Amino acid sequence: MATFRLPLSLCEELDSLARKFWWIGSLDKRYYLCLIAWDSICQPKARGGLGIRRFKDINAAFLAKLGWMMASDSSRFWISILKARYCRESNFWTATLPKTTSVVARMIWSTRDFIREGSVYLIGNGDAVDIWNSPWVPWFNMEQT
Repeated sequence: MATFRLPLSLCEELDSLARKFWWIGSLDKRYYLCLIAWDSICQPKARGGLGIRRFKDINAAFLAKLGWMMASDSSRFWISILKARYCRESNFWTATLPKTTSVVARMIWSTRDFIREGSVYLIGNGDAVDIWNSPWVPWFNMEQT
């Protein structure tokens, strides 16, 4: 679940099992009465929900965590392997993946746009930032110009 994007039908089936267990405490019964909409229950506690997360969101968060590790230049061994393989002359933001890319690498790279929307670089001495391709100004998208 952490390295592969689960099919939407599987996420919905897992949500269905969680919903059934939540409402009746068992998975054996076929019919149950929902007193509150599942969308309301899945809201954060600050918004009046119970903070239960959908499996689709959990799966996306796990993948985005791996993507963030790639983008933030973590010193983990698996990141150095992926960067040596796919980012030889570029970085995580600009690397184009070949057709022979592993499934895990493709899943990690699929989170780039999601990560780029909510992140910016904190500029220090400027050595680690590619000013043309890295998200370092929050309101400026170079691709739109």
